[in-house]
Amino acid sequence: MSVVLFEILLSSVPTRLEEYLLHCLAKVLSEGAQFSWLAFDGAFDFDHLFTDDVVEQIYGFQFPDEAPRLSLEDVQLTSLEWRATIRKVRNRIVRNPLGDEPGPPNA
Repeated sequence: MSVVLFEILLSSVPTRLEEYLLHCLAKVLSEGAQFSWLAFDGAFDFDHLFTDDVVEQIYGFQFPDEAPRLSLEDVQLTSLEWRATIRKVRNRIVRNPLGDEPGPPNA
């Protein structure tokens, strides 16, 4: 598996933030990625991809075969449901890093 990291620096928060983030996820997939995700700056470390200690730093993801998921509120980011969802994402990308096995991580 290879990982390409993009950092997006904004001078202000877009008015339609959710729409913008969904576009970013979809754009990465449209370029051939097997998976895309959004995380706060400093949350990327190969040893901690989608581990419990960075759950609250991941605020969106998408696989090509499912709808995107966003978690934009602190209450969501810190919820047990989001933690379980991110664990399922980790299981999917660790189990199948090339993305050739269908099936979204149902939360």
